Amino acid sequence: MKTRYKRIEITVYSIVWVLVFLFPYLMQVNEQINSVQLLQRWFHLSAFFVIFIVNITVLAPRFLEQKRYRSYCFLSVILVFVTILVYMYLRRINSFSPLHIPPIYNVARFTKDFFDNSLIGILIVGLGAAAKLIKSWINE
Repeated sequence: MKTRYKRIEITVYSIVWVLVFLFPYLMQVNEQINSVQLLQRWFHLSAFFVIFIVNITVLAPRFLEQKRYRSYCFLSVILVFVTILVYMYLRRINSFSPLHIPPIYNVARFTKDFFDNSLIGILIVGLGAAAKLIKSWINE
């Protein structure tokens, strides 16, 4: 029974993330497909995918399901901030342009991008936590 729920859970997660990654491609249907922009969007989405996967495979089973909520919240926030900082650093050094010229950043733009992406990351952690809690309630 547990394996059946696990397969269903993995299937649902896979379908949702395939749709998320297809969305930028589907939005370019009427336009000519720009592979550079598509790669940039997929790279951006991959940061959130990493946050989701680490949350549901490592943090939630070890801390959330063990009712260690403070540790879970603290480590989730650290996960989001570190992942977003790594993403922003990688985006800065590789702008997917043929010349690989890093984009010019000012502090206000960096701060806005960091907090915007962090907020989305925290929402994704919340969705993963909600999914894990619902699954544990169903199993009880």
